[in-house]
Amino acid sequence: MSFETPKKRVDSSMERGTMSNELAGLDDVRFQIERKLHSADLLENGIIIGNDYRILRLIAEGGMSDIYEATHPQSGSVALKVVPIESVKYLERLHTEAEIMSKLKHENITQIYASFNHGSHFFVAMELLGKSFCLDKFSEKYRGLAEVFSSLAQASHYIHDQGILHRDLTPENVLFNGETPKIIDFGLAAYYRDNPDSLIPKTGLGTICYVSPEQAEGSKPIGPQTDIYSLGAMLYEYLAKQPRFHSLSWENAVDVLREQAPPPPSAFKENIPEALNAICMKCLEIRPEDRYATANDLAIALDSFCQSFDQSDLQ
Repeated sequence: MSFETPKKRVDSSMERGTMSNELAGLDDVRFQIERKLHSADLLENGIIIGNDYRILRLIAEGGMSDIYEATHPQSGSVALKVVPIESVKYLERLHTEAEIMSKLKHENITQIYASFNHGSHFFVAMELLGKSFCLDKFSEKYRGLAEVFSSLAQASHYIHDQGILHRDLTPENVLFNGETPKIIDFGLAAYYRDNPDSLIPKTGLGTICYVSPEQAEGSKPIGPQTDIYSLGAMLYEYLAKQPRFHSLSWENAVDVLREQAPPPPSAFKENIPEALNAICMKCLEIRPEDRYATANDLAIALDSFCQSFDQSDLQ
């Protein structure tokens, strides 16, 4: 399905005050949706938004956006991300996210169908997926876990090949379509090849449990190794059944991540395969150059682990 150009764009030269006045006079789409979600005729009639997107129910809500299940005559069932437009600059950021997602065509990346403005909100119609990562799902199932992370590493390598960094790989940003993991939420994604200096992150950018030392520090450009670190932090959590550092905050993140290597997952849980333990720790090297050179190298290492795993021990 092709990417649908937003029907209404706000000129980037528009004064911020003008934008604020305009938004103040527009209908609050979220309020309308929430009000109608409780109406008796919802299941029969739904709520029509944009180009024939019929909203059915709220499936997830967060501080920055809500996700609704919706249907469309051509796309079928979709997930409709609804984001309030706070400013011209924020609207441009939303368009950039939608543009990035529309360019990425990979089986392990969520598919985007369309994006558009409607009133004071920005909408992104995406592939409707299932549940997020679950620790219990992979308890002791090391080959299955490695296969999932190999898929995520391959998808990350594809993203990097497009000149893009995700910058927020977390369990919450991986959903499943059946047994297929899908990377979602490119809200912090950015192009890194053309202007690497623009990738100098501000302290506090990302999710603290999975952020790399250099991303936490925010003093120089970052590259693909920061996403590799995040994958390693995720893998660590599933192997050790706990995060790589306890009581990590943005206030102490730089000192902790720059000065301390976490203990290996095997320090907390017995019977973790040595090779998988080593793969995880290589992703979490403090210096980016000591990690895997590419996410594809990480995928190769995980695939090699899967191939060498004794078939009789598969779980």
